[in-house]
Amino acid sequence: MTLIYGDSDWSQPNERERTRSLIPAAQMVALKNTGHFSAVENPSELARVILGQIDRDDVRG
Repeated sequence: MTLIYGDSDWSQPNERERTRSLIPAAQMVALKNTGHFSAVENPSELARVILGQIDRDDVRG
């Protein structure tokens, strides 16, 4: 699982890390020049991360 945050998200880094630590094997990605609403603020970069995750999941089968 990948958690995606904007680098200017209103959540605090320690909150993000706490969430990540509660999900086994979770990864965290921060999108540059992005706030909390990444789908609106940076949709192409969000899509790139999501599609990359889907491709990796397909390879693992």
